[in-house]
Amino acid sequence: IDVIIEKAVKTLAKHDAVVSRAQWLQEAETAEASGAPLTSGAICKHTLGMNVDVEDRQRTWADDAAVALSRGAVATARAILAHSLAVFPAKRSLWISAMEL
Repeated sequence: IDVIIEKAVKTLAKHDAVVSRAQWLQEAETAEASGAPLTSGAICKHTLGMNVDVEDRQRTWADDAAVALSRGAVATARAILAHSLAVFPAKRSLWISAMEL
């Protein structure tokens, strides 16, 4: 699943197909609701960094996880936090958010 999503994102970008980061995150939530949490996680992994400034990543991703959780997309929120923790392993606030899920 991970490889398929990675190739899809790269192919769409190569052909200048415009799929916004927000649309990708909505697709991740839709995949989760359809019973495909691994697909949701792969979408998050390969699209979270799109159009996000390096200095804003932690805050933006934490906000994304909170929004997903507020919509009932727990697996998507977990995937966002897992990716965030892979990038920022020393951030206590991210660990606390992950534990609260």
